[in-house]
Amino acid sequence: MTDRIYLQRRNRGNKDLVRTTTPRRSMKRYLPLLLLLALPLSAQTYPTGASALNYGTTGGTAAQGNDSRIVGALPTGVTGAAADGTTNDSAALAAVCTAGKEVVLTPGASYLIGTTTVLPCALDFIGGAKLIAATGITLTLNGPIHAPSVPIIQVQGTGNVVFGLSTTEVPVEWFGAVGDAAFGVAGTDSTVPMQNAINAISSGHIVLGSHFYRTTAALVINKGNVGIRGTDAGYSGITGACAPVSVILNSTAGSDIVDVVGTSTNYAAWGDFRNFSVMRSVTPSGTAAGLSFNYAGGYSVSNVQSQDSIRDFYFHSAPNFGVGSVQNANAGWGGSGIGGYAGLSTYGWYLDSADGVAENSIVLNTIGASCNASGGCGTNYGMYIYGTAINDVDVDFFNNAGSTYGIYISDPGGTTTAQLPAYDLHFHNITVDGWATSGVYISGATAALMGGITFTDGYIESLNAGTGHAVDIEGSSGVLLSNIEVDNRNGDGIYANNSSNLAIQGNLLSQTHANFITLSGTTNSTIQGNVLRGDATYPTATMISLVASPTNTITGNTLAGYATTGITFDATSASIQGGNTIDLAHITTAISDPSKVGYFAVQRIGTGIVPAEQMDSSAAVKARGSVENIAGDANSAVMDQMGSNQSRMLSVGPDATHTGGWTLAGISGASANYQAYIACIYNTSCTFATPVVSPSIVGPATAPSGACTPTGAWAFSQDGHATYCLAGTWATKI
Repeated sequence: MTDRIYLQRRNRGNKDLVRTTTPRRSMKRYLPLLLLLALPLSAQTYPTGASALNYGTTGGTAAQGNDSRIVGALPTGVTGAAADGTTNDSAALAAVCTAGKEVVLTPGASYLIGTTTVLPCALDFIGGAKLIAATGITLTLNGPIHAPSVPIIQVQGTGNVVFGLSTTEVPVEWFGAVGDAAFGVAGTDSTVPMQNAINAISSGHIVLGSHFYRTTAALVINKGNVGIRGTDAGYSGITGACAPVSVILNSTAGSDIVDVVGTSTNYAAWGDFRNFSVMRSVTPSGTAAGLSFNYAGGYSVSNVQSQDSIRDFYFHSAPNFGVGSVQNANAGWGGSGIGGYAGLSTYGWYLDSADGVAENSIVLNTIGASCNASGGCGTNYGMYIYGTAINDVDVDFFNNAGSTYGIYISDPGGTTTAQLPAYDLHFHNITVDGWATSGVYISGATAALMGGITFTDGYIESLNAGTGHAVDIEGSSGVLLSNIEVDNRNGDGIYANNSSNLAIQGNLLSQTHANFITLSGTTNSTIQGNVLRGDATYPTATMISLVASPTNTITGNTLAGYATTGITFDATSASIQGGNTIDLAHITTAISDPSKVGYFAVQRIGTGIVPAEQMDSSAAVKARGSVENIAGDANSAVMDQMGSNQSRMLSVGPDATHTGGWTLAGISGASANYQAYIACIYNTSCTFATPVVSPSIVGPATAPSGACTPTGAWAFSQDGHATYCLAGTWATKI
């Protein structure tokens, strides 16, 4: 059991004596009796927090401090502490503060520690008692500290205080921090006492009260297992955010607010940060960060708000064991009324490996970034992932509003350098609302395999004034977009340029003025199972457009609503496509493809049959099995079954009835011509009593001649001829 030792002033004189009481548990038993027996001196008064039990009573000898409860004699060689704040009390305290003891410091007394000292005992600070660490010395306190959140330690000059592992929660008020700042109120500069508290703790948290603490320089944590904890008692009243009420308010433009920083050989790891806000009272400048992690890993961030910094949350150089996890955290600008961001670039979540040092393994869960600043937030990035070695990032529930770019992923050299490996970057349940240039922008991620960057589930919607693409993929590969709702009033919904190995599947796109999906110079990609819905108020130009993009697959998509063209291919974009449903009632041209001649598809929907799209008759497409090779038999039609009796491919050949020529361009409406066409689907030996007519798809201007592939192909030319590829040479049959 721990003995409690009291340092008290003599009733006469100005020296402290030491007295030992019975063990604490025994004292509790006898406390009522002792209170009755403890009779103070008639003229004695006690400082705030003191009583007869802890200050001095009658009944003992003068040498014992007039306290009959003293057990035994004073330790040999102890002459007492001056406790005047100027005399070196190191030896006196060290003599009585031994392991297993508890020392109660005299209320109102100040003990100067003038030489490097280790105190292993527990210390009780009452009534304003204080220790002073003189400049140039280190005071180590290895025992527990019992004190309210008031100043108990003063550090002079280069003095240093170190807490042992018995003290893991350190209120910043212990070192003299004052939480008297507010928006519009400067308050006391608490930078030095808060830094002293950080320097003192070996493991655990510095603790913030329900106050605004003003700082004028970065608070630096350069060791592991040390973090910051605020109160969860409430939230501060800032605009556009529910920020924790414990606030570090920096009044400078260019400094970071909190820096967690290690080295490449000694990471600042495993710190815990929760229930506080870092804010700024002036417009930031340079690269000023709110909460910055540099050569740090394994930490936990929870319920933290960062407002009005250039980089609200900044992460650089994580170890192989990972960065750690962040949850319930938000970045923002303008919440405290700060503006003036014009011409600046601002970042909510900045993951940086531009120098090639890996930024590994971070989990961001239920986080956000929002711009509420009057006049905007400059060029604003909700999340910015930049560099040559970003790996293993998992983002779940990210909510962004009002940014220039919602999520921006890029390498330092753009699309030409192609340095960003982008292995395992996964985004789930994202909401990017009100972006101005692009909701998701990916550039230069060419080293990723299929699925190296994935976006699954979410919503991406633009400002009415947005001019870019909802999703813009530049010079990248291995990107998956699945189950995303996209709404873009101006640019494309999904745009991919000079990319490959993309999977765009199961998404819902609507209200897009330009194109829903555009592939430009993009290969080996799949557009599958998407629902594209044009709006009468925001009619779409083309729902799916391929430019210089061969060897892609477009299948199983539903194209409905208002658009000029359903699917457009240029002459260099031979790709597999089929099984798509196209709403001909509202889409002017179903398919526009100069490489396709003479092949048509119809879609079976319930008991009715409506036309869907013209099919490619090229050798490349036939080789992949989209359309069966046509033998060109006279008086016949050949079908290709396409899954669950829903899609049928049709090729028609000339017969004696059509010696006057063909007008082949697809099918328009449920006319008599259309019905005749349908009748031939179920009768493979049929002749057409009426011609098949549609102006929307036409063959070549004149009948082809010379060499041809593949054998069995038909070309129906605009000059009225039907030409058949026979043994590698075109033969005009009509």
